[in-house]
Amino acid sequence: MNHKKFGQTALLAVLFLIFGLAPQPAAAKDKLIWALGSKIPTMDIYGTTSLNLTNIYYMISDSLLERDLDTLELKPNLAKSWKRLDDTTWEFTLRKGVTFHNGNPLTAEDIRYTIMDRILNPELKSRQAPGFKFIKDVKVLDKLTFQIVTKGPYPLTDDRMHTFFPYDKEWCESVGEEIIAEKPMGTGPYTFVQWDRGSRVVLTANPHYWNEGLPKIKDVVVRVIPEQSTRIAELLKGGVDLISKLDPDKCAMVEKNKETKVLETPSHRITFWQFDSMGRAGETPFTDKRVRQAVCHAIDRQKIIEVMFQGHSTLLNTCLSPFDFGYNPDITWYEYNPDKAKALLAEAGYPDGFEADILFYYPISKQFNEAAMGYLKKVGITLNFKNYVGNVGQAIKVRDGGKCKDIGNFGWASYMLLDADGLLPFWFGEGSKKNYSGDEKLAAWIEEARYSFDQEKREKLYYKVQKRVKEQVYWMPVNVINSIYGANKDLQLTLPVNETLMLKIAEFK
Repeated sequence: MNHKKFGQTALLAVLFLIFGLAPQPAAAKDKLIWALGSKIPTMDIYGTTSLNLTNIYYMISDSLLERDLDTLELKPNLAKSWKRLDDTTWEFTLRKGVTFHNGNPLTAEDIRYTIMDRILNPELKSRQAPGFKFIKDVKVLDKLTFQIVTKGPYPLTDDRMHTFFPYDKEWCESVGEEIIAEKPMGTGPYTFVQWDRGSRVVLTANPHYWNEGLPKIKDVVVRVIPEQSTRIAELLKGGVDLISKLDPDKCAMVEKNKETKVLETPSHRITFWQFDSMGRAGETPFTDKRVRQAVCHAIDRQKIIEVMFQGHSTLLNTCLSPFDFGYNPDITWYEYNPDKAKALLAEAGYPDGFEADILFYYPISKQFNEAAMGYLKKVGITLNFKNYVGNVGQAIKVRDGGKCKDIGNFGWASYMLLDADGLLPFWFGEGSKKNYSGDEKLAAWIEEARYSFDQEKREKLYYKVQKRVKEQVYWMPVNVINSIYGANKDLQLTLPVNETLMLKIAEFK
């Protein structure tokens, strides 16, 4: 035996025991890098309807109420309790001791200010205003208690509060709109560090967060990588830990890698073609219902979806998600019949077809539109692509500015409300920037359904809405898509159907 070597080994063992020098297991990762496919247009949550920014805000700020990730039931968050006093009055009580990242206390006046002076202020042109127009007033009772007074009996008042993030009134009034849109101030588990417009958002754990034990991961970096192939390559080599919008045909590649995995769940996000039925963007063949019907008859949606999505998506036949209250499975769509499509086009005065623009921004939509283009070509319609993939903000400006010519291929997720009221007022409501139908009867039904506690009545009205959207062919529904993410194999993250990424409870194991 080599006594000298034995002695050295024994000495090291003693030192390890005395001074704690024994080899330690590898420390858990303390930084999450999440790659998105589209730019963040603003850091003002009420200046956009971006799902990506909403999920970032769940880190920077806190919602008034929160959904349980398993049951989707509402539970306390910034509001420790709430109750409905009568048909038009709801009372909320904030929890004590919550502060914004600058140290200012959260108060009931901040709630009133955010709703009345920001979201519902017509001068600020909030893109989320349609979702809050049910509110008539917010009354401050004391520092922690306030009442929301609605314009009518609105049953979803508390539901709306799980995507409501309060702003610090004192801070907003002192810094101005430019800073609000660039450097958010919240109450949440992560504080804002940096936003490199178009490329990166950096967040770090809030050491004074009121909800003890959260967040689980110290730092979060959000990177914008428009090309999915680049996002996947970064994930496979360990450059990022989470990637959004993974296409179904790329899942096998991620699953094959030993260091990565696929996270997937059905979602309530739908995609659809919206026709400019009212000629809002100018002269178009699509003001003629027969042309819109012809397009629907010309495309075999079922076949495209079966081939494209390989079981990761389902066909949609109406203007609501199956997860939304009000959805009716009895609605059917126009059958695939190219001969009927040609006859309708001839009847409408287009026997030789025409050219049409289609605007889209989802990467996966490009594949559907390419397949649809082939079908339409057979009946004489030529599609010109207006591709805004990676530039969603600009696409929204075009659409909401009334300049989306002919067809827009869009997606929506009820703004995580799981109710028809989370979609219909935005797309068919009176005065909505997204409305290309101009149908006053439709808007009236939607408004009537909005202000009623009678769920049976609301269901009947939403059925009438869905039937009319089909009859007038304002939309061509496409599909319900699954939420698919690529992730580091050690990342523990729950994906609920409402697409809420609660990264504050994510952890590496």
